Amino acid sequence: MKQTSKAYAEALFAIALEQKKVSEFAEHLEQIETVIQENPDYVSYLKTPALPLSERLAAIEEAFGNTMPEEIVSYLKLLCENGHISALKDSITEFLRLEMAVSNTVTITITSAVALNDAQKEKLIQKLEAKYRKCFFPVYQVDSALLGGIRIEMEDKVIDGSILKRLQSLKEVIKL
Repeated sequence: MKQTSKAYAEALFAIALEQKKVSEFAEHLEQIETVIQENPDYVSYLKTPALPLSERLAAIEEAFGNTMPEEIVSYLKLLCENGHISALKDSITEFLRLEMAVSNTVTITITSAVALNDAQKEKLIQKLEAKYRKCFFPVYQVDSALLGGIRIEMEDKVIDGSILKRLQSLKEVIKL
């Protein structure tokens, strides 16, 4: 299913690039993703073979036809017509990944023992962007188990400056 999702995402992404509407399409796909999360039976409804295809396509048109670009609605219909509507969620995820790769934006998770204030968040992001020469989309979390400091997860890297990590390292040194 991943290969199917990727193929559909890449096709839609190529159209978005050609029309210079990548961020617009991404916003619409995020809205569709929200609709799917709020209505988990919607995809099941669209893949039900007992319902005529014309009825399922009409449901897509009714739900998204007035609010989404024609290309997005056609993309949804194509997934449905070809029996691949169950790949929709993975396809949206892949499209958003492609968008971030093109825009050089990376989502990072910043976990701290206490909530960071706006000035701390801004300073941290500025330092990371200067060091890695990328744009970051931060997701902030609070985990009191860290005891202090922060842990940053990005792509395939983890930068752990938490007190918990330091205590664990010290514990391992003492065991030796």
